[in-house]
This record gives sequence, structure tokens and C-alpha cells, in this order.
Amino acid sequence: MGATRAMELLHTSGGRLSKASWSGLLSPKPSSHHLTKREDALRDLFLAAQKEVTLPDTTLSRLAVVKEESTGLLLCGGRFQIFNEEKTAVPILPCTSWVSTLLAQEAHKANHEEIAGTLLRMRRKAWVVRGRKLAQKIVDNCVTCRRLRARRCQQIMSDLPSERITPANPFEYTTVDLFGPYEVKDEVRKKVKLKVWGIVFCCMASRAMHTDLVSDQSAEGFLLAYQRFTALRGHPRKFLGSALGTIFTGAPTGSA
Repeated sequence: MGATRAMELLHTSGGRLSKASWSGLLSPKPSSHHLTKREDALRDLFLAAQKEVTLPDTTLSRLAVVKEESTGLLLCGGRFQIFNEEKTAVPILPCTSWVSTLLAQEAHKANHEEIAGTLLRMRRKAWVVRGRKLAQKIVDNCVTCRRLRARRCQQIMSDLPSERITPANPFEYTTVDLFGPYEVKDEVRKKVKLKVWGIVFCCMASRAMHTDLVSDQSAEGFLLAYQRFTALRGHPRKFLGSALGTIFTGAPTGSA
């Protein structure tokens, strides 16, 4: 009955099984009472694939292939079959067979794994000669994987300003930016938590940094931090703000 079912599927599909028919054959449900028929159909498909191509004797001897007496199917099971009660030997298939291609496609579509994962899933049901090459072909032709591996757009950075490459004294050309906030404890009232922001002044020539704290995001708070900075580092020749915040744009007006 399994052989008849397999031949009917091949005849009606013109030599190619549909996705639903192939999934029904390769993915047996443990609760289904048609498990035996499905296994017979798969065995006939594997036998037909083995008759298409004659495998060389060197390949058969290297893989320790044995012939199943009842069905004539060539099995590849290794050296532990006599100790294995579950009989995990799998049929050997040529890589040019369409059955091998369907096996590789089903194995890859399970989780869209790379070559090694796809090859491992293939070998659970059949040992495909040169299976790694077939798995690589399936992975390379997978539309989903090609979309995920597509090269992402990269932002092209603009040219550096002249102040970054011109020799100058420390903090002669300075940029500034604000970061935070952070919660700190009040020095007097220990249970009271306050918010503070960090402000960083960066030298464009040497990349040296000067950091300070401000108690709020106001122009007055920034001017106090700027006065402390200039008291230690001196007034910069050119002052560039890394962000266009209101405390930076309003600082010249407040200082005036």
C-alpha cells in the first residue's frame, strides 16, 4: 500500500511532490495510524533514488554501507548497529536525486539554520553523498536567509572639521555636550535625592576632556560650569556645541 501511494503521488504530480504531500511523507505524526504506509512509501522513494545513480565502491566501503535483505535498500549506519536496538541506520542517497533536494529543503526550512545545522537534520533521515555541498546550495538559494544576510545600509560619515586636524593648544578648540540625569544624595539631607547632569568639554586637537556637574538644565547652570572650566583651562578660541540644546543656544545671551 505504501508503494502504491508513493507511485500515485509521483504520477499525479508529474514526477514532483507538492509541499503538502512531501511534508506528509517526511513528517510522520506519532498518533497517525498510517505510519507504516508512510514508511513504506518513503522506502520506495529511496529505492528509486538509489537506482538512478550507481554509487562508487570506494564511497560504499568508506561509509560501511550494508544492504537490507528484505527490501534491498542500501543503509549507512556505522559500526554500532548490532548494539543499537532502535536501528538508526539511514539510507544512502546521491546528491543529484530530487529526493535528496527535497530532504535538504525540508531540513533547512525547519529553523533556517546554516550549513552545519541543515546537514545534521538531513542525516537524521538519510545520508546524502556530498550532502554538505547540497546543503550549501539550499542555504544560498533560500530567499528568507538571503534577506536576513543582506548587507545593511551604512551611514557615510562627513569629513572632519579643520579644527580636528590642525595642531593647537589644549582646549583652544572645544566642543561641549550634556549627559544624564543621575540621582545623587544631598550632602546635608541624606535622605533627599537630587538630579544632576554631567557636562563634558572636549578638546578637538588632543581629545582631552574636562567634566563637571550642573544642578539643572538651565542656561545659568551651564554658565556657572563654563566659568569653572575657563578658570582652569582658559577661554577657547572657538567654542562648538555638540547639541543644539536651549542651554547652549541661550548661554551667549545670558552671558551678554
